[in-house]
Amino acid sequence: MNSSDRIQFALVPEVTDGLDFVRSFFALSKNALEELVRFGAIYRNQKRWSPDEVPTFQANDLIRVHLRPKRFPQEQLTKIRVAHEEQDWIAAWKPAGVPSHPTLDNQIENVKAALEAQTGRELWGLSRLDVGTRGLLLFATSHIAARVMNSDTLPTSEKIYASIGPAPLRGSGLWTHWMKKTDRAPRELSPTESADYTVRCDLEVLGRQNLENGWCRQEIKLLTGRTHQIRVQMAFESAPLLGDALYGGGPSLSPLWEEFALSCERIEGTYKGQRFSLERPVDVAPLEVLLQL
Repeated sequence: MNSSDRIQFALVPEVTDGLDFVRSFFALSKNALEELVRFGAIYRNQKRWSPDEVPTFQANDLIRVHLRPKRFPQEQLTKIRVAHEEQDWIAAWKPAGVPSHPTLDNQIENVKAALEAQTGRELWGLSRLDVGTRGLLLFATSHIAARVMNSDTLPTSEKIYASIGPAPLRGSGLWTHWMKKTDRAPRELSPTESADYTVRCDLEVLGRQNLENGWCRQEIKLLTGRTHQIRVQMAFESAPLLGDALYGGGPSLSPLWEEFALSCERIEGTYKGQRFSLERPVDVAPLEVLLQL
């Protein structure tokens, strides 16, 4: 399906009721319109639009409608839960197959929205994981706590990941690569810095374990938080993550959602002088269970 089928635009000719305009111009049924509003799939002048906040469109308003929002599996959304809760912050467990935060065309099927519904609290995201990655995420419970944690706690926190893939060319220890600065995926790396490759990527391979059928489990400390960093660094060293189709790791480990063998297993840090250490919930199966799928 090309983008013109999914995203369409309209310029408002005169002051008019927003719901009436969208329904008429885009030939939507009442139910379809309500669904798009609920998903946050309608934009007015580049901002997500709510008829409760702005019921009336003005002349020359630019309206963008995502007619077919991307959906995420309900089976996985039900697995989102609070892993640890403090007054100022919450740790969540994110399953694979769902986004960490609202997406451009879907504001309700994500970890942040699910946790806000569960806790009745507004949350501010402090970390992100790719849709296909599972693991621990941090959220602040106020904008003040978010500012403090982003400026004080998170730069010194430690995030430990587990991955499964072929044994990489490089051994344990510090890995440094340089990423091309771009918003496009897949990301590209170089072993050295250059005019095109300016974004430094550091991780530390803490250890590795040989598994059945030639697979290798690695424990990784993420030292810089670049988009797709672990995925692209592993692929660069001839060890793409199992199930990571974007970087050559074969088809997704689930036929129904995006899932590859990467998990944020542990987060450690300090907040207001108190040290905290969070680990994968004990009732969540280790990453190796994916080899049995």
